[in-house]
Amino acid sequence: MKVVTSFSKEGYQLYGRVCLESFVKHWPCEIVVFYETQPNFSHEKIEYRDLFDIEGIRPFLEHLNSVDGADGVLDGHYDYRFDASRFCRKVFAVDSVFDEDDIVFWLDADTVTFKEIPEDFLKDLVKNDPFCYLGRSNFCSETGFVGFNTKHPDFYPFRERYLPTYTSGGFMSLRTWEDAVVFDHARSGLKGNDLNHTMLQGVDHVWPHTVLGKYMEHMKGGRKLLPKRLSGQFQLP
Repeated sequence: MKVVTSFSKEGYQLYGRVCLESFVKHWPCEIVVFYETQPNFSHEKIEYRDLFDIEGIRPFLEHLNSVDGADGVLDGHYDYRFDASRFCRKVFAVDSVFDEDDIVFWLDADTVTFKEIPEDFLKDLVKNDPFCYLGRSNFCSETGFVGFNTKHPDFYPFRERYLPTYTSGGFMSLRTWEDAVVFDHARSGLKGNDLNHTMLQGVDHVWPHTVLGKYMEHMKGGRKLLPKRLSGQFQLP
């Protein structure tokens, strides 16, 4: 199995290095990191790749420069939900690794891992499903963590809709242009493993209430700026 993540230069300085330091300590596998400016932290579990070397990403980003609103600026105001130029990079990155391993996980770089993760735990998340995810009934899915079983028969129809929803321009017909909305569109009609088995489907930050909360914390949104984990185990920049 492999894990994939990506971050900007600013993201690395703010939270990315903490993510990687905690990853190499607690994860049982390697991580592929797509960078825009190469980080200065190295480890045998980390493979760095230039984001802009992914096939097709440069011409697509250049094309988006001519698409009104694809940078999230609508009527002179920025709305992150429509920043397709930002969100598509994540989908390009994880799609480029799908052919390299049976199990691929996406992990947002603003995640801190604080406990050793058993390999069997990760495999079981997608053992009988094409993907696992964090569902939310009142929102799009939480895609800070997504697992993919690339050998499952239903993975193929999912993949045929995932990245192509961006590259075909189909994303423009969706309610917003976030990768999570594209993910939900791609999985439509397919059954996956929804890790949010609680009564919190209508809650935004469901991560701590799932099986992932035993091992990781997602410092999403303004939580990136927290000075430390609540347990005090990790200091953030």
